[in-house]
Amino acid sequence: MMESLSNLNRFIQDYDLRQTNGTVRFYAFILFYMNGNRTTKYSEIHIITSDKLSAVYFLNAEIGDAGLPDVFDLKKHRAIYSTGECLRLEKDKVQVSIYPHSD
Repeated sequence: MMESLSNLNRFIQDYDLRQTNGTVRFYAFILFYMNGNRTTKYSEIHIITSDKLSAVYFLNAEIGDAGLPDVFDLKKHRAIYSTGECLRLEKDKVQVSIYPHSD
């Protein structure tokens, strides 16, 4: 969990995603790898971190409607980040890569 949170914080800092009011909200291309299939979606993303919660939320309703995960709890799922690349989240047999995009 600590490694995932550290990776998430590096990602937020490297891409300067934290807004002046402290929220982390941005748009991104998301690649889903699930059951041997690849799906691409575009979504607004909110990241919430606190002492009790560290979660990534995809706000595009099409994601959940397509049966894809739209919430990743970093206490339960893994976040991997290599500087200058995407943030990769792993949940069960799903891998998700997040590529921030400016509007």
